[in-house]
Amino acid sequence: MNIKKYLPLLCCPDCLGQLSLSSPNALSCLKCRRPFSIIKGIPVLLPKRLEQEQLLALDVWGKEYRELLEKKDFECWDKYCSADVALIKETSVFNKEKDIFLELGCGKARNCAALLKKGYKNVIGADICLDACILASEICEHYRLTDYFFLVADIYKPPLKRNTIDLIFAGGSIEHFRDTLGGLRKTYDILRTDGKLVATVPYVSVSTLLQGFLTGNVPRLPILGSFYEFFHTKIMKNKNLMYGFEYSFTWRELRTSLKKIGFIVHCYGLYDVEYDLKFIPCLLKRIFLKIIRFKLFWPMIYFCAAKSERKK
Repeated sequence: MNIKKYLPLLCCPDCLGQLSLSSPNALSCLKCRRPFSIIKGIPVLLPKRLEQEQLLALDVWGKEYRELLEKKDFECWDKYCSADVALIKETSVFNKEKDIFLELGCGKARNCAALLKKGYKNVIGADICLDACILASEICEHYRLTDYFFLVADIYKPPLKRNTIDLIFAGGSIEHFRDTLGGLRKTYDILRTDGKLVATVPYVSVSTLLQGFLTGNVPRLPILGSFYEFFHTKIMKNKNLMYGFEYSFTWRELRTSLKKIGFIVHCYGLYDVEYDLKFIPCLLKRIFLKIIRFKLFWPMIYFCAAKSERKK
C-alpha cells in the first residue's frame, strides 16, 4: 500500500489536523501532536473515544475476522459482492483512473478487491476492525492487486478531509450506529460536490420485524422500536445481537434524513440478491425467496444520493 499517495487525503479524526509521516510505522497530527500507529502498512486512525455501539461492533466482528485471518480465508467474490458491484455500476458514473472510491465498513473488502480487479486505480477501504483491514490487505496481495489503501477508522469521525471522495459505498454499515443523522452527515462532508453515496440497509418490513427478534435488529419505529431495544438490551443482555447493534429503517425516514443534510436522492429499491435465509427450513426457502420480492417483505434496500452544491 502506498501511504504517501493517500496521505494528503488523511486528517486527525479528533481535531481534523493534517497528518504527517513521522516514521515508517507512525503518523502524527501536526495540530494536536497525537501519534497514530501504522500496523502492517495500515494506519490506525481511531478517535480517542468510541461510542458504545462501536465497541460492540468491535467485539462481534473482531472475533469473526480474527478467525478468518488465522485460517487465511481469502475467498472474497460471492453473490453479495456481485450484487454490490452491479449496484455501484448501475447507480454511479465513475472515472476509474481519477476518481476516488471509499468503502465504509469494508470488512475483508470484497468489493474493493472486485473493483481493483476491474481496473479501478484509487480504492480505499475503511473499517473499525484492524484484523478486517489486515485480512483485506492480504487478500489483495494474494490476488496480486495494486492501488488499494486500507485504514482503521470510525464512521462517526472518519479521518478523511472534507471534499475528497468521489464515491462512497456503505454496504450494511450505516445501520450499526445510533446517531444515523450524524453518521450520514460525516459521509456528506467527505464527499466532493456531486459525489455519490450508495448504501444498503435493513428495511422495516414483515421480514425484518420477525427476524429482528432472533438477530437483534431494532426497527426505527415509535414505541415498537423502544420495545425491541428493551428486549434485546435489558432482557436478552445483548446476547442475541448477531451483527452488533443494528437498526432497520423506513424509506420515508431515510429520505427525510438525507434531504435534511443536503443530499439529492436519486433512487432506492430492493437490494436484489439471493438471500441466505438462515432461519428458514431448506424446503421453504424457494417460496420465501419469491415472497421477499414483495415490498411488504423486503429484507434490505439500496439507495443512491448525491452531494448537492450547497449544504442546507
